[in-house]
Amino acid sequence: MGVVDEVVHTVSPYLSALGFGISLLVVSTTYGVSSVLLLFGTNEGERILGPPSMWSWRAWVGLPAIPIALLSTQTRWADSTLPFATVLFLRASTANATATNTSNASTGGALGTPFPQLQLSWPPSPLATLGLLPWVRLIYNNVYYATQAMMSRHLKLKLTPPPRRRRSGASILTNQPQQNARRLDNNQQDQPERNPEVDILLGRGRPPSFSAIFTGTLLWPMISNITGSWLSQFKWVREQFPEPFHSNILGGCLFVVVRDIGSLIYRYQKVCQYRSRRIRNYADFSSTSAKRSRRSNRSR
Repeated sequence: MGVVDEVVHTVSPYLSALGFGISLLVVSTTYGVSSVLLLFGTNEGERILGPPSMWSWRAWVGLPAIPIALLSTQTRWADSTLPFATVLFLRASTANATATNTSNASTGGALGTPFPQLQLSWPPSPLATLGLLPWVRLIYNNVYYATQAMMSRHLKLKLTPPPRRRRSGASILTNQPQQNARRLDNNQQDQPERNPEVDILLGRGRPPSFSAIFTGTLLWPMISNITGSWLSQFKWVREQFPEPFHSNILGGCLFVVVRDIGSLIYRYQKVCQYRSRRIRNYADFSSTSAKRSRRSNRSR
């Protein structure tokens, strides 16, 4: 029994990690499949996905990577990584498009390389659209930062980077408290004072909101589908973007623009509200409240 207990204690962590990894793979793959169906529509999405028994390794890697790619858009490193990652994706897709399309024609369209070859047309092909989205996002972020700078100039604020805490390994290992205190004072003097109005305008100083991240990333395919279905009711949108995929992408981009405009207006109003605050003397406040109470008693 002791040997069995030892084997169970040794193997159970690995089995738990394996079960967690398989569960995460299943959940990520299910989310990736639902995202494809929401963005491309039911008919086109089913044609692209094909039967799961015909999925290649690209499907089992690409579908679980969809939520990871969406979550990575909330980080700064995505601005410098996603555009070049899409270039590699386009090269790999166009290189294998002929062979996979030939095999998919006989099997019904399994998700090996799900898109046709890259072609210049209007509206652009799904492959070209997915390749252009990171570059459009990069340009849009620069416009967003320029708008923030314009608002800061209108509010007469100076945008400064957030202060960084500098720690040196020598100051931790040394046993001289006076030198440590001097280094700490010098570091504090070198750091610029944080302006609360700048923090409000840039949205700094607050922990990231899980609801905002969830709404802006993981719910983006569903919001794009809803907004794209609403945009398809307009004749001009149907003429320019006849496919559900293009209208859904347009709806998702419209949602992001409207959300960011609302966020900028909210932060601008918060800065104005912060500036309108005044510190009142307690004696003046108490006298004002006493006068109000006397007036109310006289009226009675």
